[in-house]
Amino acid sequence: MASLIISVLLVNLRYLLMSSSMSVFFSSYTNLHKFLCGLLLTDETFGVAAQQGNLNGSLDLYWMHGLNIAAWINWVIASLLGALLASALPAGLMESLSFSLVSMFIGLVLMMWFASCNKILETVNIMIALMIIFMLGNSSNLSVVVIIAASLSASVTTVLSQSCKHGSH
Repeated sequence: MASLIISVLLVNLRYLLMSSSMSVFFSSYTNLHKFLCGLLLTDETFGVAAQQGNLNGSLDLYWMHGLNIAAWINWVIASLLGALLASALPAGLMESLSFSLVSMFIGLVLMMWFASCNKILETVNIMIALMIIFMLGNSSNLSVVVIIAASLSASVTTVLSQSCKHGSH
């Protein structure tokens, strides 16, 4: 049970990272506005906002609040409809829909990758993470392996990114 709680805690630390990376777009706003942007941030709104911020170099605070609130309202309505309709759908169909969450995350990653200026470093990051997962995935708790893979690949990519910046000056 304790390992499950730790896994959930570590997996959800991604919100700290996502909020931190978004903070550059909101440095001139009040702490309350920054807090609300971070509080309402989801994986999907992070993907959309990061792409928008990278394209424009900035984000409008009220645009971000609108994006976050629209996503949360959609989530509540879709959850209610899903709960109501789930009992009416055949079990086989419900099982076949289990891939949809994974597909959504793959779509978000691809959307951000295609909009990125650092495709080579991000591809290296993904490849390192996948190699670690494939090497250790069968031997340990998969949640811990994924956390280790993400941490190591992000660290290597950060070091490579810094060496590229220092090498170009």
